[in-house]
Amino acid sequence: MEGLRDVLMGREGNSIMPFFWQHGETQGTLEEYMERIRECGCGGVCVEARPHPEFGKDGWWEDVGFIVNKAKRDGMEVWILDDSHFPTGFANGLVKEKYPQFLKTYLDLRRFDVAGPLGFGRMNLRFLKGRPWDAKGREKDVILGVYGARREDEPVKGFGDRVDPVRAETLVDLTGMVKDGILYWDIPEGNWSVLVVFETRLGGEESTKDYLNPLVKEAAEVLIEAVYQPHYEHFKEFFGTTITAFFSDEPRFGNVKGTEGKMGRADMVLPWCEGLDEILPFGKEFLPFLFVDSVDDTMSRVRFAYMDCVSRLYSENFTQVLGKWCRDHGVKYVGHHIEDNGAHARLGYGPGHLFRAQKGQDFSGIDVISNQIAPGYDFHHDAFAAGGNDGVFYHYGLGRLGASVAQNDPEKNGIAMCEAFGAYGWNEGLKWMKWITDHLLARGINYFVPHAFDPKEYPDWDCPPHFYAHGNNPQFRYFPVLMRYMQRMCHLLQGGVHEAAVAVLYPAEGEWCGDILPVERVLRELDHSQIGAAVVCLDDLTDEQVEDGAFLVNQNRYECLIVPAMERIPEVMQRKLLMLCEAGVSVVFAEGQPREVLPERSISCEERETEEIPEYERFGKLLGMAESVSLEKISGACEKWRTVWTSEKQKGLVSYHYVQPDGEIFLLFNENPAKSIETELTIASGRTPVVYDAFANRLRAVSVRRRKQGRMEMDLCLKPYESVVILACDSWDGFSVEEEWTGTVQRTLPLVGTWKVSFADAKSYGKGTEASGFVEVGRREELFPLSCEPEFADKTGTLRYEKTFDWEKSQKSRVFLSLGEVFETAEVFVNGKSAGVCICPPYRIEITEELAFGRNELAVEVTNTLGNENKDFMSQYTPIEPFGLLGPVILEEETI
Repeated sequence: MEGLRDVLMGREGNSIMPFFWQHGETQGTLEEYMERIRECGCGGVCVEARPHPEFGKDGWWEDVGFIVNKAKRDGMEVWILDDSHFPTGFANGLVKEKYPQFLKTYLDLRRFDVAGPLGFGRMNLRFLKGRPWDAKGREKDVILGVYGARREDEPVKGFGDRVDPVRAETLVDLTGMVKDGILYWDIPEGNWSVLVVFETRLGGEESTKDYLNPLVKEAAEVLIEAVYQPHYEHFKEFFGTTITAFFSDEPRFGNVKGTEGKMGRADMVLPWCEGLDEILPFGKEFLPFLFVDSVDDTMSRVRFAYMDCVSRLYSENFTQVLGKWCRDHGVKYVGHHIEDNGAHARLGYGPGHLFRAQKGQDFSGIDVISNQIAPGYDFHHDAFAAGGNDGVFYHYGLGRLGASVAQNDPEKNGIAMCEAFGAYGWNEGLKWMKWITDHLLARGINYFVPHAFDPKEYPDWDCPPHFYAHGNNPQFRYFPVLMRYMQRMCHLLQGGVHEAAVAVLYPAEGEWCGDILPVERVLRELDHSQIGAAVVCLDDLTDEQVEDGAFLVNQNRYECLIVPAMERIPEVMQRKLLMLCEAGVSVVFAEGQPREVLPERSISCEERETEEIPEYERFGKLLGMAESVSLEKISGACEKWRTVWTSEKQKGLVSYHYVQPDGEIFLLFNENPAKSIETELTIASGRTPVVYDAFANRLRAVSVRRRKQGRMEMDLCLKPYESVVILACDSWDGFSVEEEWTGTVQRTLPLVGTWKVSFADAKSYGKGTEASGFVEVGRREELFPLSCEPEFADKTGTLRYEKTFDWEKSQKSRVFLSLGEVFETAEVFVNGKSAGVCICPPYRIEITEELAFGRNELAVEVTNTLGNENKDFMSQYTPIEPFGLLGPVILEEETI
């Protein structure tokens, strides 16, 4: 296993590019931060204006030039965040200043309801939206069409909720009857709606109103002119060597604020561009059904066709344009979109279709910020984001989505990136960061952009925590422990493929035209049963990639496709699902079959008058061939494809099976923050297993209880926060593998009595006096949180607990120190030597080598987070943890 050999020899490549924010700091500050970033184990930085007062001007070029030259000398990489501030799309103001024709354009509708009959009727269409005193900019609105349709005022049965629907078959084109803003119409008998469709620049997300239109290729080229090309002109000799990528941060449609930009579910303007009406597979007269409900399926067909079109245009005219420019200039194009709470398949904050939106990127990308993923928070909970955090989506959907985009796109070489740790508040420390890291690794993420190194004066309110914080963050001295762990694990999980025979269909197309079961609900059931799965999109299902009861996507072979419940499916989906069924692929509808199929043919008034009743024979055949199971039984339907088994159901255990050309990796992580896992584990491999410790960077043998039919059984014990990496290979010749230690605890010594307690803040630690900056705060007979004492209620730093004990070590034994509860980072010193560091539970460290016969001196240093000192806005969503060593502290001797 060459990847393993790399990490054991310290040759792993760089997979960590933290944000390095720029505000116009001095070069002395920039150099200090670059040194700290390099020393902690990060191999590069992503430079972001946050904002910089001279972005795109001399001051910016001077600062970036200094960073790039420093990085070159130190063998580091530099990425550039591609705008003057996030989100990407402002183009440093150039669109508004020079190319206003490429600003975002929208489609909107005004509905007038009228009661007929009225001969020679006239209607005033001059006030389309808003009040006359708020009409600034409305003079630029352009009416595209005026249509009339008969209202249906009786409830529509059997078709779900419809709001004031109209009858599509009664649609009449009134556009030619408008003169000088007045509609002249003989209104027929009955209740009618006059539907005015118009183009506008108003009504979108206020914060991105001066942004480029992502549907227009020339608009993306403005971003290149404003940001990409100037960086190339200033630093082209570094492109492809030191400067290796541009990073887009949260580009979006921005037609409405928030994550709920669902077609037919949100009151919003819609993304638009010149000529779009000529691309859409329906006439302009059907544009009103993007906003107005119909009695029949017209609205669903129109909305699906529109979303299918604009999501492709976003990919082709924005992402792929930027990606091509980057590759033509020797660098990569990376970044992420807003995926929050399902926005990945919607308008507003979303790009319409995550897989399409990232088609031009060299890595897939997601972000995890603001308590979206946190220990124990896999439920909907209060958060900084409006409406809170959908914990089910973030914990079970987000990571899998990001990894699946990378695994199924050959251009990405399996690299799935995540921006992580930002905006959790100062409460977040290394304990949570390690948990978040393992959570993401176990879903297939293998590249990280930690958020963030902020050189602004401490404390800065902008989305903490900040890792160094000008030396004020006391946990930063342990940051290299986490960074080295992440580098090793990322390298180990690159260059292979995720072993999963089960795929879950990305349900974007279903959501565009009706209600769906979110994909994360299916993934949660599979995660709780340790069944590996990936998400595939409809675009990836092609005739030529089906063989022998399976379908292929990139290097991945899937034998089962789970289709989350969808109210309606488009005909193209029906055709592809039936193709898979006929090829022997197991197609499973989760939580219900679709109710109807939307015909694929174009929509027009002429065709509607003559079209025959749709033929549903193929639909019936699909429903007959595919299996349909309830959500709680979905794991049972996938039982034959699992590669990990436990003797009892373990909801808190997450597994990830990764196959390299010359070996296999099984990553197992206990996500439950409160309960241990003890079970018999079976894995689908007949090779020789070892355990890899990514913190210590070493291998040890592991006992196999039983081998049978290409499987092996072993015992698994994981404490909360704990993970294990099992490697399986034909031979471990040439590797140094420690013997397995199978000792059991034979003797214990609880360390009770008086503890000497001292304190040092981050600035004092390790400096000055013989006591390394510590000041004694007293003696404690019992261990309890010092944060309960008024003196420490707001203090951040390190508490040092000291005592002596006598110990007579046995031969052929090993001694461990169990610290019990710790908040939150612990380093143990025995007789003046560091025995090790624990950044998260379990807090248990071997001290065999450091122990002396007889009298021993013990010191335990416990470091908390800056959340104790800075009770910031972002931290209000999580409890402030206690501060101190709570114990019980016990010496444990193990012998064979």
